[in-house]
Amino acid sequence: MISQNNKKSILEKSNDNESYVLTDVSYLNDAVFMGRRDSIAAPYIFPSIGYYDKTGFFADASVSYLTASNENRVDLFLISSGFIFNSSKISGGISGTAYFFNENSYNVRSEIIGDITGILSYDLKFMEIALSASTYFNKESSVDIFTGLKLDRTFYTLGNKLLLDPVFPFMPDHNISIRNITVVVV
Repeated sequence: MISQNNKKSILEKSNDNESYVLTDVSYLNDAVFMGRRDSIAAPYIFPSIGYYDKTGFFADASVSYLTASNENRVDLFLISSGFIFNSSKISGGISGTAYFFNENSYNVRSEIIGDITGILSYDLKFMEIALSASTYFNKESSVDIFTGLKLDRTFYTLGNKLLLDPVFPFMPDHNISIRNITVVVV
């Protein structure tokens, strides 16, 4: 969300090369990782806050609060940092994330301690195509490497106050979905 006194949207700020802070609260009804689902549903409320510098540097932190009826607790804390760039047609970035799971977590990702991810996108005007590669570091096993391809298109409605972002991923961990629905208060 954007402050009510600020008349620029996040899209306008990122295009104007301004630094900004972005907050978000999401809900996940279950954790899925590379096509693997938890044996017990793990619904989360997932608040995040991030700083995005005009140079491309970013840092953010997130907390996953497990909302299962008998397990209300913080299950995961994430810290990410990296660099992103945008041009008229090509965008991309690289990031590193550290995962701090609750010792009682049964999340399908709970053995992960960190990852490094890179993405490169090309804007075709009617959609964006992106290639990604991720390396996941685990507690007591070998490194996992995944690559992917996705197509997505963001639709702006209600005077840029509602953003819909349907994503068509070709990766082992995703189904076709509307990934982001964002309401911007201006």
